[in-house]
Formats: sequence, C-alpha cells, structure tokens
Amino acid sequence: MAIITWGTLTSSRLQIPVDVLFTRLNTLRPKGLTPSDNILRTKIISLESRLLFFQYGPEVLTDCPFCSADDPKSYLYYFLPALLAPHILNLLIIGGVTSGLAIGKEGAVWRRTGTLAAGMAMGLDLWVTATYNHQDNARVTRLEEIDTFFWKMRVYRYLVLAVIDGLLGWMMYLSSTNRAFITAPAAAERIEFSTRVLDNVRTKMSAVGIIRNTVARDEPLREKTRQYWIQEGQLMGTLMEEREVLDSTYRKELKLELEQSTLYSVAILT
Repeated sequence: MAIITWGTLTSSRLQIPVDVLFTRLNTLRPKGLTPSDNILRTKIISLESRLLFFQYGPEVLTDCPFCSADDPKSYLYYFLPALLAPHILNLLIIGGVTSGLAIGKEGAVWRRTGTLAAGMAMGLDLWVTATYNHQDNARVTRLEEIDTFFWKMRVYRYLVLAVIDGLLGWMMYLSSTNRAFITAPAAAERIEFSTRVLDNVRTKMSAVGIIRNTVARDEPLREKTRQYWIQEGQLMGTLMEEREVLDSTYRKELKLELEQSTLYSVAILT
C-alpha cells in the first residue's frame, strides 16, 4: 500500500475509520484489495499503528510477526535489515573498487576515506530513523502536513549514497591521472626504483660485453667489424670534406671566437 493510497488517492485523513478507508480503496482499485491490503487492514486499527506506518512503511507493518504498537522499537528491530542492506552493499562495492588488485595503489589509498564516509552515512541513517518522533504526526490537522518520513528517508538514503560514490569516483579519477592529490613516492620506493634501473643497465652492459667478446673471438666477425670501422672512418672523412660541412664548421668556430672576444672585451672594460 503506497503512501499515495492513504492520502491523495483516497483523500483520507489520518483519523479516518479503517473500514471507510479500505472501502474507498476497494472502489478505486480495478482488481480490489490485495492480500497485503487485507493484512494491513488489521494492523492500522489504532492511531499509534498509523503513526508507525508513516515511520516504517507498509511492508514492516504487514510482514512483521512480532511487532506491536505497544512496543514501537519492535518495528525498528524488524526494519534494521532493510535499513542497513543498501549501506552494507555500498560498503562492499567501495571495498571492491578500492582494492589494490582491482585498480592499483592509486585507488587503494581512497579505501579508508570511502569506507569512513559510507560508514558515517549508515550510522547517521540509523540514528535519524531510531530517534524520529512519530508522534509529531498526531498533531497534524491537514493531510498535506503529514510527514511521510519513510518515503522521504528512502529518497535521501539513496541520494546520499550516490553522492558519496560519485565524489569517491571523482577523487579516484583525479588521483589516478595525477590531476590532483599527487603524493611523492616514499624513500623506500625511490630506492627500489633506482635499484631496478641500475640492475637493468648492468644487465644490458653485460650483454654488450658478451657480444663484444664473441665478436673478438670469431675471426669472420672480427674481420667484418674491422671493415665496418674502416668504412665508417672513410665515410666520415668524406662528409667532413664537403663544402656544406666545412662552411657550417667554420661558422660555428667563428661564432664561438666572436663570443669569446666579446666576453674578453667586456672583462677588460669592466
């Protein structure tokens, strides 16, 4: 039975007799009353139970086997699993997306922040629901003044969780792409990185040494190496004798001499 059924659909006040309320509801529904409606009909006889209806919703009043209007907290105990379920699911999702195995250390640094924010939202939701004074609706004289606490909190609950997850995802994106929240690596990490670089260089130098030893011990390879360097020397000599190269070299030497002369003159004058 939705909240619109009580008020807008049947245009009924909070103090309306149960028989009149469900008679109106039966005439407005094409298929008549549902089994849940018939159960709820027996649960909202007193004003106290009707006030609890607006705090915990129709499912709690209909399904709870041990709840009683004489003990309002019994409805809270039955409502706790449904209240905490979205928060626990959200905590599991945050734990998964901030796992080092799933996204790396850039996302894992936000696990504590995300878990703390989601935990605070769960605690706040529980506190607001547990401390809500359902008797405030007893003093309401007009239908539109009724505080539909259960339905409002359901909207606020998912909005808060969406905001937390959205902000967490945005911060993870900024930190993972180094757009914000940049932290310098620790000294141990820098030492480890430098050690890996040095090991790679040493490995490559060892490989070069092995290749050179192999070439030096093999007569055909040694002869090819000697021919290569002879040809390389001849080629470089030919290039250095070309007009363009000589002009370029001359201009560079002349520019260098002018700069040195200028510096020398300035030094003497000062």
